[in-house]
Amino acid sequence: MVDIPDNIEEYGFQLEKTPKDVEKTVLNNLNILKAQALKLMETYERYCETEDVSLQEDLTESMSSRLNHIVQAFKDIVAYIEIYEKGCVNESSGFLSNQGEAEKLITEQYQQKVAESICSGVMEALKK
Repeated sequence: MVDIPDNIEEYGFQLEKTPKDVEKTVLNNLNILKAQALKLMETYERYCETEDVSLQEDLTESMSSRLNHIVQAFKDIVAYIEIYEKGCVNESSGFLSNQGEAEKLITEQYQQKVAESICSGVMEALKK
């Protein structure tokens, strides 16, 4: 996750917070956490009940995978909370009502140029 500087608006970016989107995403990730935790507990119980070494190895891999899912869901929740607290960056690169700008916006070359400019501007802002 990239930290958004508090003074990002000085560089021409607008910050918008969308609590409903953040709440929905956090809720989805909490549901993932819950489901993976329940499956992890079931897998652990199976691991404890078996003496088959091969099955234990498979169950160990399964538990490791579930732990990775739990960690990722938790990281996503933290990231979305940070986005909510600091806001997100929106960029406007032209007006579709302007025929000349609209024609440029649909070309792949111009889209690449805009993407590179946005990336460059954000990276420059983050350095300060």
